[in-house]
Amino acid sequence: GDTALHLAAYRGLEPTMKLLLQRTETKVNIRNNRGGTPLLGTAKYGYELSARLLLKRDDVDINLQDRDGNTALHHAAKRGYELVTKLLLQREDVDINLQDGDGNTALHHAATEGHAPVTNVLLQ
Repeated sequence: GDTALHLAAYRGLEPTMKLLLQRTETKVNIRNNRGGTPLLGTAKYGYELSARLLLKRDDVDINLQDRDGNTALHHAAKRGYELVTKLLLQREDVDINLQDGDGNTALHHAATEGHAPVTNVLLQ
């Protein structure tokens, strides 16, 4: 199931997320039963402020993949969320070449879905 942080992240509830993230015992990389993490959810639904809050944490693993092999970058790119994509790319530890379960990168998803602005960001 989902934790309180999952639910807040998946709904873009930034005030709740701030409160939860202030607690040192909050596990930012915890997975739900679908393999999703709070960061994967914020990227999937395009919540820029939620993503920004999570990315401030040094312990967030930006390259975790869900059951289908998608990373936060895959989710943001395939849905055309340019601002979230840019935020993710600001992290030095992001691996833009990770492939999902079908062998696709974030760039492939952005291009296939016709998201030119995101495609251009990924090519820079």
